[in-house]
Amino acid sequence: MPVLKGQVPKRTGSLFPFRGFWVGGLFFLAAAGISGAEQPAAQVVFLRGIVDLHRDGQIIELFESDVGMTLHNQDLLETGNDGALILELTGLASPGSRITVAENTAFFLEVRGAGRLRIPLLAGSLSLKIESLLSSESLSVRSQTVTLGVRGTEFAVTLAPEGSLLVICSQGLVECQDEQGRPVHAQPGQAVERRSGESLRGIGLDSGEEALYQSFWTGQRNQVFRAGAPTFIRAYAQQYQNYLPRFSEAYQKVAAHQGTLLRYRGGAGELNRDLLLAYTEISRDLVPALGVINLFEQVFYSVRTLQGFHSQGIGVSRISANQTSQEFFNNFNSYEPILQRQLAQTHYLYKLFMEMAETVSPGGLLPWD
Repeated sequence: MPVLKGQVPKRTGSLFPFRGFWVGGLFFLAAAGISGAEQPAAQVVFLRGIVDLHRDGQIIELFESDVGMTLHNQDLLETGNDGALILELTGLASPGSRITVAENTAFFLEVRGAGRLRIPLLAGSLSLKIESLLSSESLSVRSQTVTLGVRGTEFAVTLAPEGSLLVICSQGLVECQDEQGRPVHAQPGQAVERRSGESLRGIGLDSGEEALYQSFWTGQRNQVFRAGAPTFIRAYAQQYQNYLPRFSEAYQKVAAHQGTLLRYRGGAGELNRDLLLAYTEISRDLVPALGVINLFEQVFYSVRTLQGFHSQGIGVSRISANQTSQEFFNNFNSYEPILQRQLAQTHYLYKLFMEMAETVSPGGLLPWD
């Protein structure tokens, strides 16, 4: 999947002015600082239908009365079949930047410092209108295999059930990079697509056809998925089964540090030898664990998407000689609530670690930056 960055025409300079690294197949942008672990990232300005918030290890159902709620670092949002959501990005200096969230979408907010926001998309579709950013600000959207860089633009990014990705840009420019850093630009007149197992490519469009093509592409990819559903479900089921024990081991290593992380929550405690030793020990476990956890989270939400199709009788088949697809999803259903809460807890612990890192090195880089 690609990563997208958007930019207003006539702006100079690279869309990717920061260093980056890959962990477990995922690209991480290295921000200049990490301050603001509790800095507001966004505000809910519209909400309808089923919307869940994963915050500080808890999963909370939101209602229309929650319009106006402030969202923070590591808050994960998930919309149901009838869910809709609009967020205003209050963490940016220029007002007016918004995210419109479609139904059946999951993503989270990652504050990498003042005015620096990353949005990993786990499932579904987001539409973003981003006003011009200050030179000190950055915003990126990330999927498992693509990163999008944004400066000031209007664009939409959609993940198909079988893993393909589409970027449509109606104003400005969005730079999409794959795992090797190869860029392809989405702009008015050209969409960017990455089909499952293929490279990024540009698709020429007539002016004003962006929304129409997005609808056509979504329908087409759904047809492709339906036609090959047994193959796609088998592949994701095998990924899930392969990564589950690795995730469980990584989660236990991170969760073992919860007491220490809570002790230094919110920057509590002075910078001393004990804090530095604790920070070093946690970093040693957290850095490799996060790569595994992030990759498993992508697979987990992909399987949840496929589960909805399978419940309609699409893709019913065998996962292996010893397991049917129904047996696989029955097993997945039994573990789903536990895994979802463990994933929510890892977001909370990562946020606590960012607060601890701010105490160790105010405005500094994280260990993997």
